[in-house]
Amino acid sequence: MKRLMAAALLAVTMLASANANAVLIEITATEDPTVASGEFADFSIVFDDVNGDGLLQFGEIVSFSGIRNLLTGDLFSTLLAIPGIAGISTQSGDGFLLSVSDTSWWVPLTGFAGRGFNSLRWTYSQRVVGGDPPSQVPEPGTLALFGLGLAGLGLVRRRRESAQPA
Repeated sequence: MKRLMAAALLAVTMLASANANAVLIEITATEDPTVASGEFADFSIVFDDVNGDGLLQFGEIVSFSGIRNLLTGDLFSTLLAIPGIAGISTQSGDGFLLSVSDTSWWVPLTGFAGRGFNSLRWTYSQRVVGGDPPSQVPEPGTLALFGLGLAGLGLVRRRRESAQPA
């Protein structure tokens, strides 16, 4: 019985881990001339999509090109918070800054908590730049049903063994 349960647990673990593949995705932000004045350069972010949702989250950032002010030459190369942009990113990072403005890319600024750049200033595109291609991940209900089936088989076997005369 213990061997059967151990084999079932191993099979479920292998099924769950074999299908979860991380993908590197690059987001390119291009300043939108209908909204912005040409003050900032385009920027890009590469992130490791470990949870497979295709959306940038603060903890997934692999590289960030920085946001450059074309008028002053200032380069803001660190992000403190990310806005929630439909199909692009999940609002994440410094909660205080996001409470001030949840539509801004937040960077550190000397003497202040940070500076926000309105996300509407740019248009966004995504492309896969590395990693394994996304694969089908079994739904939790499927894995639960599989586990219940194995447990049921174990109980049937146990009943048969206890019902046999010694």
